[in-house]
Amino acid sequence: MKWLFWLSLGTLTLGMLLRVPVGGAGILAIDILGAAMLFVWLIRLLTSTTKMPSFRFLAFAWCFVFFALGSLAWGMADLPSSSQLAAGAKWLRLPTGIAFFYAAYELYFDTAKDHFWNAFSAIVAVVLGIGFLQFFLFPDIAVLSEAGGWDPHTGRLLGLWLDPNFVAGFCAVFFPIVVALFYTAQGKRKTLFALLAAVVFVALFLTFSRSGLLAGVIGIGIFYLLYDPKWILIGIGVMGIGIASNERAQQRLTEFAGTIKTIVLQDTDEIDPTANLRIESWSKSLGLWEARPWVGIGYNTYRDYAVEAGVVEEGFFSGGGSDSTHITVLVTTGIIGFVLFLAWWGAQLLWLFLSFFQSKNVLFLAGACSVVALFIHAVFVNSLFFPFLFYPLMAIIGVISAHKTDE
Repeated sequence: MKWLFWLSLGTLTLGMLLRVPVGGAGILAIDILGAAMLFVWLIRLLTSTTKMPSFRFLAFAWCFVFFALGSLAWGMADLPSSSQLAAGAKWLRLPTGIAFFYAAYELYFDTAKDHFWNAFSAIVAVVLGIGFLQFFLFPDIAVLSEAGGWDPHTGRLLGLWLDPNFVAGFCAVFFPIVVALFYTAQGKRKTLFALLAAVVFVALFLTFSRSGLLAGVIGIGIFYLLYDPKWILIGIGVMGIGIASNERAQQRLTEFAGTIKTIVLQDTDEIDPTANLRIESWSKSLGLWEARPWVGIGYNTYRDYAVEAGVVEEGFFSGGGSDSTHITVLVTTGIIGFVLFLAWWGAQLLWLFLSFFQSKNVLFLAGACSVVALFIHAVFVNSLFFPFLFYPLMAIIGVISAHKTDE
């Protein structure tokens, strides 16, 4: 299972190069490798006498997983076989993410304690290194967007993921982890983690993603507020210099301020096109939710029903959900599924914070801040269950949970 685990996470470096279009959506290499790892883990679970670790938040997670499966079975009955295949593959991401938690938990005890963090940091460095090469050598992906159905982006860091918002989410989610590793490391490793933290920060800035920057600022802001408050002022100063020296950043900040003003004052004159499309997506998605408010239209059936209702264009890459994971979950699994979803992530977040206050281990705080960052990012992007973010975060929480057991 170990090699499947690392091979799966290693595909983060290749991004969307390993994607097969299916049912208007797509199946990634990490989906296939992750499903294989899930199968191996289930076999080991059934044949091994070793007791699996028990955490309350995982009980909520499994409740959501099985409710989503029932919702999917209910909603996909009238869909074409290709859409059923794609929907089923996307549902598999839920139990696979939990399998990543358990796999990482076991790896912590089976290998050297620093092995996971070193390997994961190397993956982060490669993903963002490719992103910097793309940013400086190939800043315009308009040709790729026309051929593959991605949104066109110019002058933004997106690497082989082909979407700056997901790369920004990646940076925002794992920035607190890298910073925590800097605090816990010694000698040369401390210097390397300091450099990696700087790389993550600069990459996040160069995505010019407002959702990613907001998630990153909140996540790392909570981290430093509870652990090392003096760095908050330093961070504000660095961000201020970056914005003042970059015209694109100033433009994005102005657009964001105008959008907030528009929402609060109900003035449609200042909203930028991207934010307007996002708000329209939310509104139309909630219209779908009204048809089946309690159980939803069916987990991962959003694309077909949204195309039928004219909410999204057929075959478009981002049409698999609303521009918000939270709204997508509400629409596809209804109020019941949404409550289970909140219970899962809320219980997970509470456990991490309580573990930090009890042990003062900075990794628990970093894990909690990473969950906060992803939860904030997922308000504006359908990113929470995106495997490039979901799988590694669950793996990290698994390793952190092993730290708790090992204390």
